[in-house]
This record gives sequence, structure tokens and C-alpha cells, in this order.
Amino acid sequence: MKDFSQYALDERANVMQRLKKVKGLNDKTLQMMSQLPMPVLTSIVNQLSPIAVSYTHLTLPTKA
Repeated sequence: MKDFSQYALDERANVMQRLKKVKGLNDKTLQMMSQLPMPVLTSIVNQLSPIAVSYTHLTLPTKA
């Protein structure tokens, strides 16, 4: 059974793997983001998600 610290490390590694797939994030930015506490990172992602969705909605061609 994993203890809490191992679970937290696994979770952080999972988040960093997903952030590597985001366009526009370079290695330095990922390194800086990896040092942020998880609640701060979650807040940033939650604030940026509506912007990304609206941008995707505006750039996708509409079906006629």
C-alpha cells in the first residue's frame, strides 16, 4: 500500500506528463509550474480552461 507522500509524487508526475502535451509550454515553464503547490496549479488550470474552450469553439469550422 502506498503512503500519502508516494501518492502525491505519483499524482504530480501524472499532472506534469499531461502538461507536457499543452502547446506553448516549454521546459522552463514546466519546471516553474512543477514547483507550484497543487492547489495553485489547479486554480490556474480552472481559470484557463474556459479561455481554451472558447478559443477552440471560435477556431473550429462550423458544419453547414
